[in-house]
This record gives sequence, structure tokens and C-alpha cells, in this order.
Amino acid sequence: MDIIVKNSFVDMIRDGYPLITSDMVDYQYSVDDEGKTALLFDRNRRYLATAYIGKQNKGLAWVYSYSRIEKLNYDFLQRKIAIAFDNREKIFNSKTTTAFRLFNTIGDGIGGVTIDYYAGFVLLNWYNIGIFNYKDDIVDIIRNLFDVKGIYQKVRFKSKEHYANHVWGEKTPEDFYVLENRVKYNIDFEDGNMVGIFLDQRDVRKFLTGKFSENKTVLNTFSYTGAFSIACLAGNAQKTTSVDLAKRSLEWTKSNIKVNDFDVDQQDVIVEDVFNYFNYANRKKLKFDIIILDPPSFARSKKRIFSVLKNYTELIESILPLVNENGYIIASSNNSQLTSQNFKRMITRALKNNDIEYNFQKLYRLPEDFKVMGGFPEGNYLKVFVVKVGKLG
Repeated sequence: MDIIVKNSFVDMIRDGYPLITSDMVDYQYSVDDEGKTALLFDRNRRYLATAYIGKQNKGLAWVYSYSRIEKLNYDFLQRKIAIAFDNREKIFNSKTTTAFRLFNTIGDGIGGVTIDYYAGFVLLNWYNIGIFNYKDDIVDIIRNLFDVKGIYQKVRFKSKEHYANHVWGEKTPEDFYVLENRVKYNIDFEDGNMVGIFLDQRDVRKFLTGKFSENKTVLNTFSYTGAFSIACLAGNAQKTTSVDLAKRSLEWTKSNIKVNDFDVDQQDVIVEDVFNYFNYANRKKLKFDIIILDPPSFARSKKRIFSVLKNYTELIESILPLVNENGYIIASSNNSQLTSQNFKRMITRALKNNDIEYNFQKLYRLPEDFKVMGGFPEGNYLKVFVVKVGKLG
């Protein structure tokens, strides 16, 4: 299949941009084309790149090669996955961390699929039908590359087949835990779109397990299963408060606290809209040394809609009365549309609007196993700022 790229996008593709969108090409999408190879040409029929058709959000296809004869087949997939596995040899052999990313979509050369490792088990995440068509090949490649107990998958593209399930081999035990920097976390592969921990935040959690958290009080908002709270407790935090709207977060967080031998009765785990909790904490004049903000890019509750792009400044302003002088805000976003520079501006605006002294101390991006490619900045989506808050103006 030959596809013509519009003139205004030719240089972008030549420079290595891998995601092809519908506005970039003269091509009418058909679901029957999913997984097919497409040769990309400019209007003068000069070859640009080779892609496969895989509709994914705004994307239409992923470039996988700059050779017009290279096929997306078993040998190609095996070569790319084997290289990615070899690049993770150090973390593979770690005795203190047993959960990490083995293959990070286009960063490792194939868009639309990720492969995560959890203490002997593998989780595949599929983001479009085109690459999903190669499922049997990829499962077979993984089984032949290393000793894996079992394989699970999450189908994340919108279709009638959307599901999360067991694919091959053993099933995980009922109480399944992984290690990350010696800390235990409970994992459930079949819990909807998520599994219990966000692997891309590993470096941030490692930071929290160090001296930074020692003797500090911590408010962890949008806390999910309390992973940040557990990391702070491992760093000898004085007390943690975890707040999330989802009811499942209560028992899951308590389970993570208990399995790490911390006293669950000494920690607060609250099921509540975080903005309602801010109002409560203000009334009670509660203060914290560390406040962690890691909201979803978009969330809807009965009373409000939250969007990182529209409401993050408001979110920062909401927690300023709760931060102790010389305390810290850990502000996180995984929205790929938001650059680190613009994210920093949003945080800065909230602090300046309230005459707060501040100092940006650290910026965390994706950990090394989440390999990214230079020509695709959206792939390096994670931004986590550690901000020290000084005196009120």
C-alpha cells in the first residue's frame, strides 16, 4: 500500500517523527487495512518511510522502518524485542526491583504495544488493532526469549473486544506482590485498565524512600493504591494521609501498608473527592510537610470535571493553605500534550498568584526502562516537579 504525505509534513517524517495522523496524508482509513504495511512517499513519489496501519486515538499509522523492503513480520518483531530485553539486563538481574517495563512502544521501535514485567509474569498492553493482529507472534517471541511464568494482556483500543485477561501459562496467585526498591506492592492484572502501580513513577518513589520523607507528614492525593504513601513510609515518614475517590483504593492501600509491616491504624486512608477533602482539611486547619498531586489527565465526579490542561493551577492553589512553611509540593502530570515548560508555568502561576516563596528543586521524567525516541517528544510524557514552598507573601 502506497500513501502520499502532504507537503507540510514531509520534513517532519524525514526528521524521524513516527506517528502518522489523518491530517498528514492522502489516505482514507479502512479497518480492513489494520496491520498492513504502508510505504510513505512525498508528492514527487520520493520514498520517506515504512509504516503499519494502526488507528490509535488521533494516530493512523506508526513508522517502523526507513527501508522500503523491511516487513513487519516475526523476524522483525523478534529482533526489536530481543534488543529491548538485552537493554534491560541490569534491571532484570536486580534483587530489589521485580517490576519494570521491558518494551516501551515506539521508544523500542514498534508503536502501539508495551511489555511490562512483574516478578516472573508479563503484561502486554495493546493500543491498536493493527499491532494486536501480531499477538500470537509476540507471545511466542516472549516465551522463547526468557523464562516467563505467565502472560496477561490489556486491550486498550476502543472496540467490542476491549478486555483484560490471562493469555498463556500460569495465573498469578491471589495475593500477588512485586518488589520495587525493596518495597512491596500488590498487583492485580485483571483490575480494569490499571494493575495497582504506575511503573513510570519508580524514580519518584525511590526518591521518597530516602531521607526526604523522614519524620514528615504526607498528604497523597489521587492516591489510587497508595504507592506514594507506602514509599514515604519506607522513608520513615511520620504519618501519611491517602485520599482517592475510588472505593477500591481503601482496601488496596491498606493491603499495601500491611504487607510492608507498617501500622495501618496509624495512617489515614480516605475515600473522598480530593477537593472536598481540601475543604475539610482547611476547616480543621490541617497542615502537611509534603503534598503529592498526581491527578489523572481527565476526571469526572458528581460535582465537578477536572482537566490537567485547564485546572492544574486551580489544584495547586487549593492545597497551598495545607502546606507547612518550608514544606514541599510534588506536582505530577502524565499528559503528553503538556510540555514540562508549560507545566512549570502552571505551577509557578499558582504560587505567584498567592505571593508564595518557592524553589523548584527537582524534575523527574521517565525512568530508563521507559525508553523514548528523540524525534517524538510526546513519548516522554511524564513530568514530576519537587517544589519547596517558603513563606507567605
